[in-house]
Amino acid sequence: MANPTMTLIASYTVGSGGVSSVGFSSIPATYTDLLLKASIASSVYGEWTDNGFTLNGSNGPDITLYGTGSGAGTTADSGTDIRVQGSKATSGTFASYDIYIPNYTSSNPKSISWDGVTENNSTTALTNIGVSKITTGAVTSLSWSAGSGNFIQYTTLYLYGISNS
Repeated sequence: MANPTMTLIASYTVGSGGVSSVGFSSIPATYTDLLLKASIASSVYGEWTDNGFTLNGSNGPDITLYGTGSGAGTTADSGTDIRVQGSKATSGTFASYDIYIPNYTSSNPKSISWDGVTENNSTTALTNIGVSKITTGAVTSLSWSAGSGNFIQYTTLYLYGISNS
């Protein structure tokens, strides 16, 4: 079995003033899987906030397991909502995420998974893992919306292609 390789496809850093959504288009169909690595924060007030994630403009139901310094739980949403750092969290910190999209060139529905943590000096810091099923064809674009706010300056995303051959 050959060792998988990761190749950086594209990267993006939010500039001053922020943006309401981030993402990539024209994703090449030359890899087996995709991995999105993000350091991300939102201007929405709160320690963390839900944000919409889409593939080719579509999202799907998700289930998230989470834990904070004061408890744990689960959420289920009708759209793919991935929780990121809010403006009430510790200043200058960002949530860290890995979002994995296997077999992204297939025309079948996609099962995506993520794990991440929001950074905060309180019991409201959040660690979470989640899965979502998104009905779409081969993935050519992905985007992440900040909802009612903006992703703040220095939010960064790195999109990698993984080759398993």
